[in-house]
Amino acid sequence: MRKIILYTAVSLDGKIARPDGSIDWLDKVSHSGGLDYGYQVFYDSVDTVIMGRNTYDQVIRFPGEYPYKNKKNYVFTHQTEVANDDQVIFVNHQQIRMMHQLKRQSGKDIWLVGGGQLNTFMLKNNCIDQIRLFVMPVILGQGINLFEQNDRTIPLHFMGHRKYSNGIVELDYGIP
Repeated sequence: MRKIILYTAVSLDGKIARPDGSIDWLDKVSHSGGLDYGYQVFYDSVDTVIMGRNTYDQVIRFPGEYPYKNKKNYVFTHQTEVANDDQVIFVNHQQIRMMHQLKRQSGKDIWLVGGGQLNTFMLKNNCIDQIRLFVMPVILGQGINLFEQNDRTIPLHFMGHRKYSNGIVELDYGIP
């Protein structure tokens, strides 16, 4: 069965974006030696990308072409008046059922891009199998939390870590 992996960067205080959704602060962290921090290997290990509508709205503003164009793309939204396009399928009903169907399909793993609301929704509904966090050496103070208003204690299984000379720490956890 395929895994759903939450793979994202967070500030030291657990923020994935500024209050307006901006991730400009990621560009300010040193990219020493041209490292991609394993991104290309991870990207090649997934064939499906899932994100929330707010995250999608941020992604389509990035310069250049759509960054996940070679993947199956699903955008979870509460909006009912949305039209799919050649890159994205909008999902506004039976989202958990769809997630379980995707996991049962053959293929590579599934990347949960986020954001905070979708991360929490997936966590509460036992859809996330693995969390790979890149803790960035910055404190934002305000912003969008990795998980919004989670009311459950969820034990994690430590799978590994890696530290980089510029202060970035990668943490890898499984959810039993």
